Amino acid sequence: MKISGKSLLFISSYLPIWLLWIVYSICTQGFNMTIMLFFGIVLTLISVLTGFLFKSTYQTATLDNVKTVFISDITHGSSEAISYLLTLIIPVATSTLQLFGESLDSNIIVTLILVLTIFLIYLRSNLIVMNPTMMLFGYSLYTINYKMHKESEITFNAILISEKSINPQKISSKNILILVDPDIYLLRADVSG
Repeated sequence: MKISGKSLLFISSYLPIWLLWIVYSICTQGFNMTIMLFFGIVLTLISVLTGFLFKSTYQTATLDNVKTVFISDITHGSSEAISYLLTLIIPVATSTLQLFGESLDSNIIVTLILVLTIFLIYLRSNLIVMNPTMMLFGYSLYTINYKMHKESEITFNAILISEKSINPQKISSKNILILVDPDIYLLRADVSG
């Protein structure tokens, strides 16, 4: 996945913030087009389009991206998604600075610095897809331990995005997955093995 795709996924993870910006702007300014309302609407549209783009991009996969792996352990990734959700609190907290007399300019600067820092941390730790907005688009998130060959002793860890809910006790060992990014796989409902 290119950096542009990762950036769009990151922006989409803040969908609740963009919706709060719209509500806050309408409540305080009415339907007058303010900077906050404009950016809230634009970023909400980008977030929704990103979800649909992700879904449509991985509906078809080239043979180079289809991998057969043997899953030995699977756990729900909800704790990572919840911690990602908690990172949303930081920008919300900084946006309340305006209520305590800070200027809108300093509020935007502080928020942008915090959001950029969070982006770099999630980008470097390869957790960009572990965001709650993915769940709004019907995906379930898991962490898996897998082998490339059934007989292999070497195991790898990865993030698994699934179009369906998976029962960890019933998942078959052999699975056909689509490689989204290094250590990030997609299990499509129509491709599972």
